[in-house]
Amino acid sequence: MQELTNNINQKSLDLKEKVLVFDIETQRGFNEISTISEMGIAVAVSCDCKSCEYKYYTEENAQELVDDIFNADVVVGYNCISFDYTVLKGYTNRDFDSVKTIDMMRIVQKSLGFRPKLDNLLEATFGEKKTADGLQSLRWWKQGKIDLIKEYCYHDVRLTNALYEFGRDNGFVWARNKGGVKAKVQVKW
Repeated sequence: MQELTNNINQKSLDLKEKVLVFDIETQRGFNEISTISEMGIAVAVSCDCKSCEYKYYTEENAQELVDDIFNADVVVGYNCISFDYTVLKGYTNRDFDSVKTIDMMRIVQKSLGFRPKLDNLLEATFGEKKTADGLQSLRWWKQGKIDLIKEYCYHDVRLTNALYEFGRDNGFVWARNKGGVKAKVQVKW
């Protein structure tokens, strides 16, 4: 996977647009809040696809993440429109509808007819899985293990970036359908 990511990132240097890939891990789970905007940022990570530079954010510099999103030409995430942007609405009144966004989950959902987990696409496309999940991240938050959340979120953004670039460069990603059969999903992002 590391070699694949490095090769894909080399192609990124030719990008004319500033593409920002990001993900957010929260402080609270769904059972602890009444709206997603109350979840709070534990850790967020972004990757500038052109420079391959990763950046970390916490609740203290959430506005910096908002600014980075609005300064990008294109923002990429996985379920970012319904989830990550809604979390960020707890920190700003800016209108995320004005941001050119590629929400890979929504695009693949249209083809598959269901909302696939990121792990589904990562395993089918690269044979690799996430290192943890959101529930584990919440446990780490409660235990004060911020470094583990940073590492997990970084890994998620690295894989999300690789998936985005694979789909962009090849016009498809792989996924498992409801029956578990590996299927080629055409994408244009």
